[in-house]
Amino acid sequence: AGQNKNFLMICLYQYLVQRDHFKTIDHKFPEVGHSYLDSDRAFGRIEKRLRKHQTICTPEEYREVIASSSKKNLVINMENHFRNTEDLPQKMKLLNRKKNLLKEKIHFRDGIKWIHVDEFGSYLYKESYDLCAPFLKVNIRKSVASIDTLPRDFYIPRHLEKTGSLSQEKIENLKEQLCFVPDQHKWFFEQILFERRESGND
Repeated sequence: AGQNKNFLMICLYQYLVQRDHFKTIDHKFPEVGHSYLDSDRAFGRIEKRLRKHQTICTPEEYREVIASSSKKNLVINMENHFRNTEDLPQKMKLLNRKKNLLKEKIHFRDGIKWIHVDEFGSYLYKESYDLCAPFLKVNIRKSVASIDTLPRDFYIPRHLEKTGSLSQEKIENLKEQLCFVPDQHKWFFEQILFERRESGND
């Protein structure tokens, strides 16, 4: 699953470069246990603030906690910004090849430290952060000899429906626990149950 997500990410980079949103994209993978991200400090503040809240019932409450944990935290509801990337590589006619142009096996999970994308149909990678080390190239076009690019009208559609579903066991548990939910928050869970009934799953 992890490798598929990595390749999906590369496909998205291909799309962004092909559409001229970026000239080049460089993605460096942090080293586990040796890299520090600015977001780590923010996560620490959020966790500290969450411990002060005994019960959180709705996503909106989470947003309020995150926003209040720091003056710098800007919380944006991204619910309507998700794109449907199902079958994206196939639609873009891109293939997740396991070898580079030198016929060497690509060790994506444990080896790749740096990805560079500047053209459609291929990507470059390094197994180190060394600026002097050469990049290795991978052709990911479904047809190696092809020079096709994305059609001008190619588009990654938005998700029009919420994805994911609750198991019947979780639905039954939700019904049992609903009486303990504060009245001002019951609407959120009642809406979940209503949508499930409307979809014919209950």
